[in-house]
Parts: sequence; C-alpha cells; structure tokens
Amino acid sequence: FGVILDDGWHDRYRQACDKAFEKYLKPIRGSRIAVEAVAEAGISYCVASSGPPKKMAVTLGITGLMPLFEDRLFSGWDVQQSKPDPAIFLMAAEKFGAGPANCIVIEDSVVGVTEGIAAGMKVLGYAPGGGGEKLTALGAHVFTHMEDIPLLLGLA
Repeated sequence: FGVILDDGWHDRYRQACDKAFEKYLKPIRGSRIAVEAVAEAGISYCVASSGPPKKMAVTLGITGLMPLFEDRLFSGWDVQQSKPDPAIFLMAAEKFGAGPANCIVIEDSVVGVTEGIAAGMKVLGYAPGGGGEKLTALGAHVFTHMEDIPLLLGLA
C-alpha cells in the first residue's frame, strides 16, 4: 500500500490490542469449571497457542484464568512454527510425556482443528454459536458449551 512502518509500529499495535482486550475480553462461560474439573481429575492440561507468550499472559490474566495455567503455556513462537503445523501441540504433549493418541485438543477454528488432527490427537471443536459443520468435516467432535467438557472427557 506504499506505507512504510517505523520501528515502533508493532509495539504500538500490541498496546492497542491489550487495551481492547482489557475493555472487551471476558472469560467464556464454563471455562473455569472445565479446567478445574480436568485439574481435579489429575489430568495434565495446558494452553498451546500460535500466539506470542505475552499475549497469552495478557488474555489469561484479564479473564482471571492465568493462575490455572502457570507453567502450562506453550507458544508457537517457541517452535518457530504456526498453525496448522502441529509442532506446538506435539511439543506440549512431549513436555507432559504423552503420546499424541493420548491427547485431546480443544479448538474453535478450522486451522486449529486441522493442526490437532495433523498431530494425531482427538479434537473437540468448540462452536458456541452453532455452525460447527466445517469442524466436524475435519474430524472434530463438536460441542457448544464449555461446561460440557467434563462430560465429554468422562469426568462427570
């Protein structure tokens, strides 16, 4: 577009995103219940995201979920690969000593579901507003409410 970006553009962009997150971001209803049920069952869990670590810390902090994920964050920036490359999911599984077939991924995007399937993991596709047909077609088991996760995992 003929625009030359100065050295500080990315920092200003991140700061603007963080301000928007602070204003609008809310935890998904039932997400805390789901994570706590998994933790109480003694099942290893984490966040494996293609986003930068700082963004994960900001969003989880704003939603109040960060205490549940201390030392359980994996970023695609750590493996220099991004979705749909399965490297971040495979790295997280390896850190927990789990084979891909013993892992379950929860994803809400076509790219993320594609990544989970490519990693050889079972994928639960979160589609809260319906329309999970694309996720189902890729091989995900679609669900619409986070509080259903314990049931889907056989914990309830």
